[in-house]
Amino acid sequence: MYYLYHVPGIKIGVTNNLRRRVEADQGFSRKEYQVLFSSDDIDDISNKERELQALFGYHIDHRPYKQTVDRSVAPEPVNATAYSTTFPCPLSELPEYLKSIAGHSWETPYGVITLTDEVAK
Repeated sequence: MYYLYHVPGIKIGVTNNLRRRVEADQGFSRKEYQVLFSSDDIDDISNKERELQALFGYHIDHRPYKQTVDRSVAPEPVNATAYSTTFPCPLSELPEYLKSIAGHSWETPYGVITLTDEVAK
């Protein structure tokens, strides 16, 4: 199940694990976000996310959620926001993934980040 969530005034996103992604990773409490939609259809939820990001005037993700979680897509950070950078791998594989893309750069709202050993830590 995929959940389309809204942190009012901050962002709209999609996850399949609200507690891990929104609460643990991004640090929002359950009272700080709302679930707008849920669906088993990744295409539908991916499209709704971008539509609502535009409607609410938020940053529109460069790649739909479906591509964000598609591990066959080129190795790059898939979505950089003021709160997080999402990589196309599970947390358990993150250290190895970061080693595989050492030197890669991506743009964030704060400027360009280059993956160095220090940044990876």
